Amino acid sequence: PRRVLLFPGWVGVPDMALPDTVFVIGPTPHEALLPRCALAIHHGGSGTTHSACRAGIPSMVMPFAADQFFWADRLQRLGVAPAPLSPKRLQPQALADALAFAEHADTRARAASLGAAMANEDGVARGVTAIERWLSPTPPPPNQ
Repeated sequence: PRRVLLFPGWVGVPDMALPDTVFVIGPTPHEALLPRCALAIHHGGSGTTHSACRAGIPSMVMPFAADQFFWADRLQRLGVAPAPLSPKRLQPQALADALAFAEHADTRARAASLGAAMANEDGVARGVTAIERWLSPTPPPPNQ
């Protein structure tokens, strides 16, 4: 049986009895929780998307606003998430298919590879270098 950690956020806990395998949690740091999870089902916000990718786990995304649709599409194109799920029109078979995709060995391998690549990059240093290059009054030397 699968175990689920449910963080209901501002929506609140559902008005129904939850199975014994569903554990309701409060705010928890993604960087502590997600590396211990098999996958993340989330809304596709940039922060949660980053945290799931960095943890090296697949995602199932249920976007509902703003940039969440972009991130859901990006994760699908990277092969670490199935097609976005509709929170308003979710059908049991669609959920089962998405879960099967997320649990597939190839999907898990792509997610782990993405997490390792993110852990090995120095995005801050690359960002600073790019900003300094753009703000420089003189053009950079060739091949930089």
